[in-house]
Amino acid sequence: MVLLASVGGWTALALPPLCAPEPASNAPLFLLDGVHVLMRQRGSEVDRAAPPPRLGLPLVMQMLEEDARGRSMNLEFLRSAPGLLARGDDAALATARALLADLAAQGAL
Repeated sequence: MVLLASVGGWTALALPPLCAPEPASNAPLFLLDGVHVLMRQRGSEVDRAAPPPRLGLPLVMQMLEEDARGRSMNLEFLRSAPGLLARGDDAALATARALLADLAAQGAL
């Protein structure tokens, strides 16, 4: 799925769900860390760090670039963008979309 058609030669590609941070635990923090038993002070509930994504965006970019290179295609990513902005051959972009769709399907399992 393409989010934007093309801006300045860059095409936005959809991120697979595996690149989203894992949902936080539903259990209250005061039960997870055992502080209710130890009787010590703790920071606020807001101190809980969000878990990292299961598959990092830099790794996805690297996988797609290596696949394109292996197929002798040109594919480049704008690394300073928060999402996946790519440019390259039409065939390379189509292959990247197919691989991202496959990753999305694997993440749904």
